[in-house]
Amino acid sequence: MPITLDVKNGGFSFHGTSFTKTKDKNKLLEPYDKQVSNYGLVLEMLPTEEEAAALNQQIGNARFVRNAYLKARNEFYQEHKMEADPKKKTLTVSTYKKDYLPKLKEENSFLKISDKFALENAISHVDDAFNRFFKHESGFPKFTNRWKPNGNKYTTNMTNNNIAIESMCRGKAIIPCIKLPKVGRIAIALPYHTTVDNVIPPFCEIKTATITREGSRYYVSLGLEKIVALYHPKKEVTMDRVFGLDLGLKSYCVYGTNEKKIKVDNPRWIKKHEKRLRRF
Repeated sequence: MPITLDVKNGGFSFHGTSFTKTKDKNKLLEPYDKQVSNYGLVLEMLPTEEEAAALNQQIGNARFVRNAYLKARNEFYQEHKMEADPKKKTLTVSTYKKDYLPKLKEENSFLKISDKFALENAISHVDDAFNRFFKHESGFPKFTNRWKPNGNKYTTNMTNNNIAIESMCRGKAIIPCIKLPKVGRIAIALPYHTTVDNVIPPFCEIKTATITREGSRYYVSLGLEKIVALYHPKKEVTMDRVFGLDLGLKSYCVYGTNEKKIKVDNPRWIKKHEKRLRRF
């Protein structure tokens, strides 16, 4: 289903999906002189032992499925590499999700407690790695394990408000937390001078959450999306409108335009008064 745009009360909402989401969204926003701005927010999580075990389970399951798809894709290519049609040589993401993943879940019951988006994203990440390899942007995809950075993370998607920054009671205290699918609410450390209400700017939506384990610490990286005014870069700037400033060593600075430059000498106060400073 292609991406469509609904505009209500000055707000914008998208429906559908595509392989080029940002490009398609920006095209739909052009008549409104708007564009999509994507950025991230990293927060440290403070899980209890039980919550850490739940996060480790999700990370391990995503790693297991990633390696399983990589193995199946390599074996599929070896079996079909003599095919004339290049498309028949590749075990695609859609085929693996439809024909292989359900069977994998039946054979490994621990996968049934996984967040489905975590498993699907793990498969997509392998496909992205192959695409980068074919474009000569990276090496051949390799299997991962718990001692590698890409084996200690998983990504889930926002749907039906399953990811949110909220407040929860722990004892007599009210603390900030993040709600994650299949894991629940986990305490987080907010940036300085921020609260649960303003840590995410208004009209900004959470799209993804990537959970990463670094040693004994856990972090969540939120992928945020906001609709902003369309940026119109100037195509040409005349030299008389350019003002520059250069800090140096021989001179304190040189500033001015292309036609007129002003030099400010370096006073060298320390060198001039170093004997007085030493005496003091």
